[in-house]
Amino acid sequence: MERARIEYLDLHDRPYREYVAEGLHFAVTGLEVRYQQAARYDRRLQATCWLTWLKRVSLAIGSVVHRDGQLIATATTEHALVSDDGKLVAISPARHARLAAALAR
Repeated sequence: MERARIEYLDLHDRPYREYVAEGLHFAVTGLEVRYQQAARYDRRLQATCWLTWLKRVSLAIGSVVHRDGQLIATATTEHALVSDDGKLVAISPARHARLAAALAR
């Protein structure tokens, strides 16, 4: 799910490594997972995610995980944008607009 979230931000905003280069991170502040089936080591899984809400300094990502077309898990993760020293940072207006456009879809 973490990899899918990073790819989602890469696609709908900008490469996540650019956030990190600026000393910014979307820290996990909440997590809810519902497991439907076991996933075994070394099995290929497919995670899909989408933005579920967006605020001034935070956002939530919904996810589903499948294995061979079968639902394995559903999840919601909440994230706050923070600096390297852990202080909350407002999502810039340009980034917020790009993410809001993705949310609207």
